[in-house]
Amino acid sequence: MRSLGWLRGGAKRTLPAHLRVPGYIFVALSVLITVGLGTWGFRSLQPVKYRPDLLLSIYRSVRLYTLDFGPATGTGGAPHPNAQLWIALLLAAGLVLRGAFVLARNSLRRTAMRYGLRGHVIVCGAGVHGSVLASTLAGAHDVVLIDIDASAPGLREPYSPYEWRITGDSAREQVLLGAGIARAHQLVAVTGNDYLNSQVLSVVRALAERGGARPGLRVLVQAEDRSLARFMEEEEEAEGEWAIEDRTAAALFVSPFSANAIAAEALLDEARVLLPDRVGTASLLGVRAGRAPNLLLAGDHPLIDALVLAALRRWRVRLLAELEAGSENVSPPLHLSVLGPGAVERVERLRAMRAPEPTVLRIEAFDLESDGELAGSVEQWLARAGRAEHAIVVCREELDAIGLTVDLSRVLGGQVLMTRVTMEMESVFDHHLEERTGRDPALAATEVRAIAALGCDPAQMRRLGGQARLAHALSPGDGPPSSAALAAAAELFARREAQRIRSDSAWRPRRGEYALLAAALEPMAPAPPDPIPLSALVYAGLRAELPTEPAELRGIAERLSSRGDVAAFAAWCEYARNATAEVPPAPPGPECFASRDAAVAVELLIALRRAALGEHGVLDNSEPDGSLLADSGAVAIFAGAAGSMTDTVAEQVLALLEPALARFDGTVLSGGTAVGLPGIIGAIARRHALRVIGYAPAGRADRALYPQTRETLGAADFSIREPLAMWIDIVKAGVSPRDVRFIACPGGQITTNEIVLARALGAHVGWIDPAQVAPTTLDDMLPFGVAAQPTVLELPSDPMTVRAFIAPSRLPDHLRVAVARYLHQAYRHDHSARKTPGDPALEPWESLLPALQDSNLAQADDIPNKLALLGLRLERAGTKLQLDAAQVELLAEIEHGRWNLERIAEGWQRGERQVSRTVTPFLKPWTELDRETREWDREAVRRIAPALAELGWGVAPR
Repeated sequence: MRSLGWLRGGAKRTLPAHLRVPGYIFVALSVLITVGLGTWGFRSLQPVKYRPDLLLSIYRSVRLYTLDFGPATGTGGAPHPNAQLWIALLLAAGLVLRGAFVLARNSLRRTAMRYGLRGHVIVCGAGVHGSVLASTLAGAHDVVLIDIDASAPGLREPYSPYEWRITGDSAREQVLLGAGIARAHQLVAVTGNDYLNSQVLSVVRALAERGGARPGLRVLVQAEDRSLARFMEEEEEAEGEWAIEDRTAAALFVSPFSANAIAAEALLDEARVLLPDRVGTASLLGVRAGRAPNLLLAGDHPLIDALVLAALRRWRVRLLAELEAGSENVSPPLHLSVLGPGAVERVERLRAMRAPEPTVLRIEAFDLESDGELAGSVEQWLARAGRAEHAIVVCREELDAIGLTVDLSRVLGGQVLMTRVTMEMESVFDHHLEERTGRDPALAATEVRAIAALGCDPAQMRRLGGQARLAHALSPGDGPPSSAALAAAAELFARREAQRIRSDSAWRPRRGEYALLAAALEPMAPAPPDPIPLSALVYAGLRAELPTEPAELRGIAERLSSRGDVAAFAAWCEYARNATAEVPPAPPGPECFASRDAAVAVELLIALRRAALGEHGVLDNSEPDGSLLADSGAVAIFAGAAGSMTDTVAEQVLALLEPALARFDGTVLSGGTAVGLPGIIGAIARRHALRVIGYAPAGRADRALYPQTRETLGAADFSIREPLAMWIDIVKAGVSPRDVRFIACPGGQITTNEIVLARALGAHVGWIDPAQVAPTTLDDMLPFGVAAQPTVLELPSDPMTVRAFIAPSRLPDHLRVAVARYLHQAYRHDHSARKTPGDPALEPWESLLPALQDSNLAQADDIPNKLALLGLRLERAGTKLQLDAAQVELLAEIEHGRWNLERIAEGWQRGERQVSRTVTPFLKPWTELDRETREWDREAVRRIAPALAELGWGVAPR
């Protein structure tokens, strides 16, 4: 409102700083001139009898501010005022009017803002970000800038055109009402504090509910905390904000944004690298000569986290797009290096929270001492080949950032470009730094960017809805979305509830879900547009979850089967797993399969699932007959690579499994050949006289290692038919799949299918990877991940943890509780002096946490397993158990493996001990434990004999 500009205060200054006159000097000069002219005028009055003396003249001059001429009124024969008095009176009147205006202007300004402004923007927070944002927006329309601190940067700067200011708490309703929120078009909360920003949002919501805010008001809220931002986004999605256009009928449109994330995107867009011999530059995020980019991030500012996540998302989109295009040359993983105080901890936290795929990102870190100086070890680390093509320096403290920038510029040299991000506005020193590093070829050329300028892009802050973002992601270039992209996005979001699509900029699809998600996202319209690629969803910051309803999973499986996709069997397994006993899955029709073998495999899978759910007779016409597994006892299946397993990997797998299988009292099933994992299992079984059965195509079994073999007739090579034959044998022998232990190590597609098959039938699944050769984690390999079923566990490379998994035992109910109580009481006695008072583990049995009671019961249940390894069994009134030192050591290792398995199954994590948060530092292999911790397991073993004796039990030979 130009017409009310005189009310805003602080008019735009056009004079140079040395010519500006402060207001108090102007007032003082005006008073002096007024009094001086008035005294001169009164002393010059004619006739002389009306002329007051000097002091009275000064007094009369001061009274001019009351508009009183005194003796010079020109009435009753008095003299008329002379020119000096007229001038003095005008000056006095002007100063009085100016004072009145100053006193009234604040009230007028508040009235004008509250009732006169329309369609304006309210910026809450006059820090560096708010100052830049207000200055940017105020060039075109009215902006009201609010801050509780009168010395905030934005309130000290010269006024911009159309800028209004309020000193007050923006989390108070009266302040927002005074800023004209009832007529404002947009409000931006950038106080620099997520909590205060959320308070502002809450106040605006309260006003909107009472009609105190303009309908359709867009509220942009800075939320650097990703959980808070996601909460705000999900709240908007729950209210139906998915349309491309704004919801003009709604009271509010909330759009959370992260200034750090916006700055990170801008930095990655602008980052350049030098081409060889400095012949030019290229974009950082590109593959050159078959090598991925190398980016160095230095400092301690949260912007580093945002840069890592932004780079990860962009590179993930790139790789997904290459896979979707069927490219034979897939880009190598992006390489990030992080340097700064606490860099190692920062990277570990990012790994734990985001679990970046090793095929997408390689990230490493080096801690920098708090003084910021680069030691020799840091310089050596930086000097390694491929450490950095571009470096970004960003610190909380400006002095730290300047010092680190100078040091890195020297160490990295002239072949690396750098960007320093300043928390303030660019300074004279920054311009000098740019000029100095730009002309010296021995230094890394450095550009200085202000975070406020990077992170306050109004277009990026105004987050579009999910449908709009997807339409833009499906369109090439930076222009408006194409009609085809708009149609595809609209079709998908018309059925978004079934697909469970929501905003999540950190989402990554599991590798095991690529094909299933792609099939789930296929359009279903009569004239469908092109399928939605996963890369577009990730680019748009959207998350798509697989459905769990059997009907929808069946549709996905049928689509994959009809085109012969290798992921079809996994999809059928997920369909079978999610079918309930009340609605048993019906066998599919053969018309949806690309091959007869695939149809037969799925038919057997469905029959097995129905049998596992309790339906009788569904396997009567299936081979084999289950005779080999009659009276088999415990059943353990081992699956993994065969011919593709290297000798080095085989050695580590053998070292892990042989101690775990020693004296195993049950039946072992595997692939039946002499190579890879089946060969390892066969060799272990022969050395330890274990009962083992091999499953292989006709003529492919190794009879020396597998005397008992089931052959798959009509098959020339290994396939899913052999694992299906295993399970038919198991179910026909009367063994419940829930009692079967399935162990898998890295292998090919067959191994993956075996894992999802075992999970679908309800078996306990364990994953081992002692050589760390798997390209991804088990969670990434499986649809729905490992959390989809608590009996799927990733086991550490500890033989006795594996043994505890494959050989569970249980005491009789009347004995297990009594033994558990005795063991706990002995534990309290032994550890009362070691643990702090009030430790939950030292509570009496009746007050013990249920999880800790279960732990004692599990310890009691494992006694038969431990005795079996010694060739003993429990017997009432038997011989008292006596253990020598070697036996105590062996059983202590077994006890730690049991404890590991128990904690892993309950979701415990490794870290500093916090019982209430299921965190423990001891979740590691026996070989990594210190002496004191091992002694705790020895003590637990020594308690077994007195516990049994106390209850009248002993042992006897097996």
